[in-house]
Amino acid sequence: MFKIQKLDFLIAFYITCVVLTEVMGAKTVPLFTIFGFPIHATVTLLILPFIYSINDTLVEVFGKAKAQSVVRSSLLMILFILIFSLIATALPADKRFAPTEGAYATTV
Repeated sequence: MFKIQKLDFLIAFYITCVVLTEVMGAKTVPLFTIFGFPIHATVTLLILPFIYSINDTLVEVFGKAKAQSVVRSSLLMILFILIFSLIATALPADKRFAPTEGAYATTV
């Protein structure tokens, strides 16, 4: 079996949770209905307790400076995702998908 340091795992899990929160933020699920109005919530509510717990653990065990470093690292990952998403979205779609997918069809 392979050995993983606890701090490395916590940091990787924290950044993964932050990235999942950014990627899955638009996904909503119905919760319940109040007086005929449906109430929906984002699926990221399931991930946020992990983020706060890990951040609190890092502050308590390793100090404020280490926790700030991890938060900055996760913010850099979000920036990387944003830049990559902008580039990937700006690229033209492949023509071979146009006949089967209406979203890829281009009007000339």
